[in-house]
Amino acid sequence: SVFPRPEKGSVRELIPMAASQQALALYKAAKPAPQSVSVQHMLLFETALAQADLAMHHGAWSFEDVVTYLHETACIDQDTAHMAGLWLMTYPGVEAAKFHIWQKFEDLSQRAQAVTGEAYDETGFQTVLASGGPRPLSLIEADIEAWYADLLAGQL
Repeated sequence: SVFPRPEKGSVRELIPMAASQQALALYKAAKPAPQSVSVQHMLLFETALAQADLAMHHGAWSFEDVVTYLHETACIDQDTAHMAGLWLMTYPGVEAAKFHIWQKFEDLSQRAQAVTGEAYDETGFQTVLASGGPRPLSLIEADIEAWYADLLAGQL
C-alpha cells in the first residue's frame, strides 16, 4: 500500500471508527426511498461536504473557497455553508471518512444481496452494522460475511 497502516490508537485509526456511526445513520436514512428528491439532496450535501473536507485539509482550499463551493454545489444558503465550513474546520477528516464508510456500507449491502438473493433482509443487515458499535471496517466486513453465511445456512 502507498499509505502506511495507521498506528493503533492514532487519529487516522480513530476518525473512521468515530465516523462509522454517522455513516450508519446516513445509510439508514437513504435506504427507505433512495430516489426521493429529499434523499438525493441529502446525498448531494453529504458528497459536497466530503469533497470540501478533503479539499480544505489536503487540497489547500481556503475557508472562503469551501463556503462558496458548498453554497453553489450543495444548493444551500450562505449562512448554512458558512456553518458547514466551520464544522469542517473543527472536525477535519470526519466528513470524508463518513462518506467513505457509507460507500463501503452500500458495497457490503450490494454484495450481501448478490450472495443471498431473495433471502436478503435489510433489517438484519442494518442490525449487524449497528450491533458491534464503532469498529474497523475489516471487522464490520467480517461480521456481515458471517451474517450472510448464517442466513444461507438457515441458522437465522
